[in-house]
Amino acid sequence: MESRRATWLAMSTADAAQADTAADAADPGKDTEAVGGSDTTAPTETADEAQQAGADAYTSAAAEIATLDADDQSILYTPLFTYAANPDANKTISFGNYLAALYAEIVTNDPATGLPEGASVEAFAGGVTEPEYGEITRGDLMAALPATARIQLVSTTAEAARALADGGTVSRVYQNSLTEYAPEGDVVYIVTDTATLAGLGAEYTVLRDYGDVFWSVRMNINDLTANFTTEFVLPEAPQYGVGRRG
Repeated sequence: MESRRATWLAMSTADAAQADTAADAADPGKDTEAVGGSDTTAPTETADEAQQAGADAYTSAAAEIATLDADDQSILYTPLFTYAANPDANKTISFGNYLAALYAEIVTNDPATGLPEGASVEAFAGGVTEPEYGEITRGDLMAALPATARIQLVSTTAEAARALADGGTVSRVYQNSLTEYAPEGDVVYIVTDTATLAGLGAEYTVLRDYGDVFWSVRMNINDLTANFTTEFVLPEAPQYGVGRRG
């Protein structure tokens, strides 16, 4: 494949006229052009011409792909919002705590979860990187979140959920994280991302799918910053047993 690509690239920069010389000559015994006819048995396109056409098509397609890639890269570097420290807080929750709280809020606002009455749901945010303060581009936000993951509400075993909570790879809602996760019963309900679920190490049943993680976070921050016109700050970490101060 690489040799064919190299051949086509070389041909695309060569002079097509020099590439087709004597090989394109018609058979004198069949050349009827002089008497007003045409050689219907001769190919209308030589092998060299076909190869040159292939090279030209390849070069054109490669240029189009390069243009598309450049456009994609420019989108990645598009600023979305400014991430800043909360000037009114002594201590804020982490970005992972914020993400877990968003997952929990999505489930709370869903009237069709299908959960048994009184069932509790624990939110786990995995694959989260704390962004640096400053201007956050689309690419920065994507890098801070689990790649190509979706948010899902699932049922699984209590043992698997406890192992996930104790593994040190996920964040929980801040207030919940202050105490040990100790679910009751054999079956529990959790909301997290599909990348975290892939490493759960246990069977689970998907109850609800809430869409792409990146899009959900982007839209939530958009709402919190009045269409990205104000800075995005994390809320103050509530004091244990007191709740968030007003």
